[in-house]
Amino acid sequence: EYQFTITPPDGITRSAWYRLRARIVDTTVDSMSPCGILESGSVVDLTVVYDPEGYCYTRVVNAEYEHIASVDIPDAGISRTSGQDIYAHYPEDVGTVAPGETYTANIVNGYPYEGDEIAIYADWNGDRDFEDPGERLDVADGGGPYTLDIRVPDDQPDGRVRMRIRLHDRDAWGSEVRPCLPLEFGETEDYELEVVDPCPADFNNDGRTDAADLGPILAAWGPCTGTSCPFDANHDGIVN
Repeated sequence: EYQFTITPPDGITRSAWYRLRARIVDTTVDSMSPCGILESGSVVDLTVVYDPEGYCYTRVVNAEYEHIASVDIPDAGISRTSGQDIYAHYPEDVGTVAPGETYTANIVNGYPYEGDEIAIYADWNGDRDFEDPGERLDVADGGGPYTLDIRVPDDQPDGRVRMRIRLHDRDAWGSEVRPCLPLEFGETEDYELEVVDPCPADFNNDGRTDAADLGPILAAWGPCTGTSCPFDANHDGIVN
């Protein structure tokens, strides 16, 4: 058994595909090299995706048919047209959303089949998967076009959230779409959401910041203690 540490070099492309080769030889009859014919030994090639944030890899066996041709979330500011990439991450496409709001995603299937299925996910708690309760936001069947809802939790804190869209042929794969498992046909695209509370000092949730919100602030005035500090509107560690 061999163990190796693989460190990605500086400057490689995020979300790009790379070939990883492992080769074993009998050095008494052959010299080690990545290519060429050997008298003994074996070689295995693997395809890897570089994602420094550690999100799960999504493999597709056949990439020739259904794919995500366009994604439009107008109220969040995302609009992209693309081809079949098997997997793509668009970190430059950041949608701005607010807690408690619902946004409509309009998605076009570039090679539609009636047996297709699409789902949209968001990693609300930042644990680098999409399997927690409430993280599958919506799902639709058929060839599209699709209209899916993105509902932001009422208590979602400010910050960046990874969003995933997966399209696959449910008839071919024989099960419902999952955020990370391999697919027979389809495509996966990842986007970014930036959660921004438009009214962070509305502590009584009446849609405005006024004198009614001062009571909780004054009661909690001073440095934050413990792990929760709900009245620290600017997140500087002090209620003031």
